[in-house]
Amino acid sequence: MAIAKKDLLDFIAEYFQLDRDYLERDLPLFSSSLLDSTSMITLVSFLEEKTGLTVNADDLTLDNFDTVSAILSFCNAMSE
Repeated sequence: MAIAKKDLLDFIAEYFQLDRDYLERDLPLFSSSLLDSTSMITLVSFLEEKTGLTVNADDLTLDNFDTVSAILSFCNAMSE
């Protein structure tokens, strides 16, 4: 199951206490050091719980997780 952009934005903004405007601009989360490896574990746990997907270690790349758009694209691709 895919995840809605609103749900993802809400989670990241609330859990990590980030400005939603920043997230809406789709700026880098991990390569900018805004989030770290511990944040990645929390984010992946949320995604797995919300979508029913299993994220493998090989999937944990900046291409898949550095921006909100990348995360949504990754989840949508995995849901197909």
